Amino acid sequence: MYETHFGLRQRPFRAIPNKECYYPATSHEHVLAQLIEAIHDDEGLALLTGEPGTGKTLLGHCLLDRLGDKVTTAFLTHSYCGSRGGLLQAILYDLSLPFEGKGEQELRLALTEFLLKNYESGRRTVLVFDEAQNLTPELLEELRMLSNL
Repeated sequence: MYETHFGLRQRPFRAIPNKECYYPATSHEHVLAQLIEAIHDDEGLALLTGEPGTGKTLLGHCLLDRLGDKVTTAFLTHSYCGSRGGLLQAILYDLSLPFEGKGEQELRLALTEFLLKNYESGRRTVLVFDEAQNLTPELLEELRMLSNL
């Protein structure tokens, strides 16, 4: 393969992003700086768009790595949740919070309580949704309401 020819230890262009292969291009570093600033300024929702294969997923992982320990993070890779309850379950799961056996309203209350307690203790919560174009208008509305907290 080309790895040997170019003296590479591993394949750099896999389907699954690898943070070890991140190259800090000026454009990527600029985007990360803007996203970090939006988080520190409590701007609520932020959107990163780009063509397929431009590194959005990898940037999402790099962003979470750079936020530090005062930020609770979740990275949701499969943004097809089907329902509000499914979305809330996915978020709670990724935050390592209990979600099984709860109805939609109980899920929403559990997440809201967590977000508010986290905020009151001086921490922030950042949720990254990869492939967010798969979220329905109903799910986007749920996220918008959560971002108002």
